[in-house]
Amino acid sequence: LFVNPDGKWQKFFHQPGGSSASANLLSTIDEFGRLWLMSSDKSELSAYEIGYRSGLPSRLTHVMSLKPEVHFSYPVLSMAIDSYNRLWLGSTVLEVIDLNTQKHLRTYTTADGLPGESVRVIYQDREQRIWVGDFDQGLAVIHASEALQQNRFEMFTTQHGLPDNRIRAIKEDRDGQIWIGTRYGGLSQYANGSYNTISIKDGLRSNSIWEIFDDNRGKLWLLTDAGIE
Repeated sequence: LFVNPDGKWQKFFHQPGGSSASANLLSTIDEFGRLWLMSSDKSELSAYEIGYRSGLPSRLTHVMSLKPEVHFSYPVLSMAIDSYNRLWLGSTVLEVIDLNTQKHLRTYTTADGLPGESVRVIYQDREQRIWVGDFDQGLAVIHASEALQQNRFEMFTTQHGLPDNRIRAIKEDRDGQIWIGTRYGGLSQYANGSYNTISIKDGLRSNSIWEIFDDNRGKLWLLTDAGIE
């Protein structure tokens, strides 16, 4: 990923084995179109206004920063912004921050129903459900409108039909079906309360699904350890 916040291009990349001198980068965009960035070598979470320029790279203007141990715990493994402009940050816990006031609203732990202590994926669907994927303990779901009052997540694991508890990607398609990418179990489709799994037995090139995207034709694109399909 290349970013240009101050007129100078910065390159972020990941090299397997952790030997890269550059940083891994988390990013998301809020309801005002601001880009939020956090790199693993800079603990602050910063927001930038995106200035679009015809025929030129966009310019990023710094707006605000959230600091570790003041607004959130560090290191952050995942993040997402919900429809209420609240920032959800995943680490060993799950934290919620109001971006309008920069106020820390709540911290969820395994005592509140989180499946584990390594939140790798956070995703909000069109029904305002917040899906939380753990490194190796399955899924947890809570409704965004009730998140601050509700104390328990609904949990899903292999006992409920998931092919693998190692969750790596979550995506809702245009028909409202939830697709879940796992580390070793392939791709799982959640619809009407049940899971249907697609794996290499069904034609996938790999059972390791790292990211899921969709295009304007309704097709899903999968990032796997064997390429893109």
